[in-house]
Amino acid sequence: MNVFIRQIEDLSKEKAWLVGGFLRDALLGRPTSDVDIAVEGDAKALAVRFARANGSSVFALDAERGTYRVVLPSSQGKTDFDFSKLQGAGIVGDLLRRDFSINALALPLSSWATPAWRDALIDPTGGVADLNARVIRRVSPKGFREDPLRLLRAYRFSAELGFDLTKDTTKDIRAFHRLLRQSAPERVREELLLLLATSRAAKTLTEMDRAGLLSVLFPELEPMRKTGKAYYGAGGVLTHSLAAIGSLEKLLEELPQQFPSFHRALGKHLQESVGGHPRWAHLKLVELFHDIGKPATAKKEGGKLHFYGHDAVGARLVAKIAARLRLSSQESKSLSRQVGAHMRPGNLGHTPVLTDRAIYRFYRDLEGDAVGLLIVALGDHFTYLSPRVRRSRKDPVFLTIRKLLSHFFLKPEVVEPPKIVDGNDLMKFLKLKPSPEVGKLLSAIRESQAAGEVKTKKEALALAKSLLPC
Repeated sequence: MNVFIRQIEDLSKEKAWLVGGFLRDALLGRPTSDVDIAVEGDAKALAVRFARANGSSVFALDAERGTYRVVLPSSQGKTDFDFSKLQGAGIVGDLLRRDFSINALALPLSSWATPAWRDALIDPTGGVADLNARVIRRVSPKGFREDPLRLLRAYRFSAELGFDLTKDTTKDIRAFHRLLRQSAPERVREELLLLLATSRAAKTLTEMDRAGLLSVLFPELEPMRKTGKAYYGAGGVLTHSLAAIGSLEKLLEELPQQFPSFHRALGKHLQESVGGHPRWAHLKLVELFHDIGKPATAKKEGGKLHFYGHDAVGARLVAKIAARLRLSSQESKSLSRQVGAHMRPGNLGHTPVLTDRAIYRFYRDLEGDAVGLLIVALGDHFTYLSPRVRRSRKDPVFLTIRKLLSHFFLKPEVVEPPKIVDGNDLMKFLKLKPSPEVGKLLSAIRESQAAGEVKTKKEALALAKSLLPC
C-alpha cells in the first residue's frame, strides 16, 4: 500500500490528500481495501496517470462530482483507489461536507509514510476524539438532506464498528428519516447488505426501527407490528422477526458447538459470496421477511390465532420487495423461495421418521438454497425454545435440521446421487423418443438411489421399465 501511495504522490501535479475511511481504519488498526484520495484539481487526470502506471483502467463513480476509481489486485483480492475532486473550499471545506466526523479526516500524501503521520492529520470536526470515544457523530444536520442515504450509513457504520450514535445524530435521523425514500434503491441495497453482513445486525435494525427507518425502507413490515401482540408481545410479529435475526447471529457463532463434525464446511458455505456479500447477509434478509405474510392471513379459530398460508403470501410479498431493491433475478428467486419454504424444515421435524427419500426431495426442491434455509429455520425455531432446551440439543426440530445438514456435508450420495443412467440409456433400452416422460423416469431413479433401493445400472433400467404403463 505504501508503494502505491508514494506513487500517487509522485504522479500528482496538484495537491492531494488521503481522506475518509482509509484513515479511519488505519487509526483503528482495521484492514482495508479502499483508498480515498481527495484532489485539488483534476482528479480524473491523476487517476488516469495512476492507472496507466499500473496497467489498469479508470471508471467513473460519479463523473458529475469528479469521482473516479482504479482497481488493482492486492493481498485482500483487490484494492479500490478512489480519486475525488474537492467538494468544498480547500481540504477543510471538503471535510466539512462529509457525512460523519470519523470520516472527515485528511492527511497530505507526503505525510503518510512518516512515523508521526498521526500528528499531521487534518481533523476539523473532532473525528479522532470520536474514534477514541467509539461514537458516530454527523458532521452537520444538512448532510442528511444533501444525501439521505447517510441516514442508513450511520447505522451501517454503527454495526460494522460497534460504535454508538450520538444523541444529536439520532435526533436528526428521526427528524429526517422520511428522506431515505429519495435514495437510489441500488445504494440502499448495498448499505443494507453491508449492515446485515455484520454480527450486530439484529441490534442495529432494532435501533433503526426506533428511528423510523425500517418502516420507510419496508412499509410492508408495518402491519407485522400490530399482529400477534398477545403471542409475541409488544411489536407483534415484527419483534419476533428481529429476535429471529439475533437468534441466527448467535447460531452463526455457535456452529462449532452445534455441528462439530461439519462446522467448517458449513461455515465456508455460509460465507460464500452472493451478489458480492456473504450468504449469511442474505439469510438475515430472509429472517427479517419470513413471517411477512402473517398479517394478511391472521385468523382466530377456537380462540387460537392461526396464520394458514402465510408462507405463500410472504413469498409473493418479498418478490415485490426484491424487485424494489433491484436484487438480481437469482437473488430475488432465492429470497422468495426461502420465505415460501421456511415452514418446511419444522414440518419435517414433526414427522415420525426422516427418511433418505424425504431428505433427497428437500434438497431437490430447494437446490442451492437448501442449506441456508435450514439455518434460517433453526434461527427462527430457537426463538421459541428456552436456553436450557436449546443447549440440550435434543429438540426434535433441531435434530431433524442437524440430520439434513449432516447428509449434505457427510452423505452427498443421498443429496446428489451419482448418475448411473442417462436419457440416452433409457430411450435405447425402453425404445422411447425424447419426451418429458424420460425426465420423470430419471427423477424416479435418482430418488430410488437416494433411498438405497437402486444401486446399479441394471436395477435402474429395471425400475424404469416397471414404471412404464403397460
